[in-house]
Amino acid sequence: MAAQGQTDQMLALVECWAATEDDAEDLANLVRAILKSSRSNTVLGTFVRSWKENSGPYRWPDESGQERFQFTGELLLKIG
Repeated sequence: MAAQGQTDQMLALVECWAATEDDAEDLANLVRAILKSSRSNTVLGTFVRSWKENSGPYRWPDESGQERFQFTGELLLKIG
């Protein structure tokens, strides 16, 4: 059954911090997998139409010295 209603597009910058570069990269890849698998699921009462990654995870160390990976994408959500 197709989800009815309007679609809202959310542009997202996802940042993943960890103590080591490997852990930050692993966390970013885990979050990517969760977002990708969220399609056609209801999360916290909101129906997720799709996730489209715009830029893959890349290392972007934080000024604090903590390791960070980040990526961007578009999340389409059912509204109304």
